[in-house]
Amino acid sequence: MRSVLSLSLLLMLSLGGYAAAQSPYHAASVAPFVPSKAAVVDQMLDLGKVGPGDYHIDLGSGNGRLVIAAAQRGALAHGVEINGPLVEQSRAAAREAGVADQTVFLHQDIFETDFSQATVVTIYLMPEGNARLRPLLLERLRPGSRVVSNTFGMREWEPDEHITGQAGSGLFLWVIPAQVAGRWEFEVDERSWELQLRQHFQQLTPALQRDGKTLRADRTLLRGRNLQLITTVDGVRHAFHGEAQGDQIEGFVQISSEGEERVERWRAHRVAR
Repeated sequence: MRSVLSLSLLLMLSLGGYAAAQSPYHAASVAPFVPSKAAVVDQMLDLGKVGPGDYHIDLGSGNGRLVIAAAQRGALAHGVEINGPLVEQSRAAAREAGVADQTVFLHQDIFETDFSQATVVTIYLMPEGNARLRPLLLERLRPGSRVVSNTFGMREWEPDEHITGQAGSGLFLWVIPAQVAGRWEFEVDERSWELQLRQHFQQLTPALQRDGKTLRADRTLLRGRNLQLITTVDGVRHAFHGEAQGDQIEGFVQISSEGEERVERWRAHRVAR
């Protein structure tokens, strides 16, 4: 099954690959080859929660170490590298590691690569490369997909997690956020609610009303498609949890008051963007 998937990916992604490889970016300034230490490779894959069922793409895959390690965790893994000899070296290493049927290595420009189906993308680029790649990641990846970067961040796009790697450098995780900006309406306890969300990457600024009365949001969190909103109205705490799908958010709300708690279904509809 994985052999079929790998072959299909190779055929799909190699379309136009030759042309992309003929117009390389300045690799030395964007993605110089600096091999990641084995411990850092493991930390990056741990941070991205890479495992069976994932489709992992390493943009600027170098000698293939990250791709091979991801395949050994059960992922279907794909490396993109502008340096032809490193691509051949990676393929040989994958055969030696026994994961050739779970890996694809392409000689291709990372900025011309279709990575839209990936569940996890890893990068080790210079700040210039991250800045150039950031809008492509946000545009092409599905909400909930994970991006892990070694050493360098994404400027004003704050990471969802940031840890120190064993080599002393920073490791960053972003979860692609759903686009939830706009005005939402819903009902809870037969009362009309309105939620206005302004969005900057995964950061949300809420304006909440119930029956025309302005409320204060105690907590608002967006991670991928998952939204959490907590507010207290007249001593009653409402904790909304939902998953965003287009113009709908569906989930449940926990309603707590004086030691009593109940759970109701919750559905919000976006009426304006």
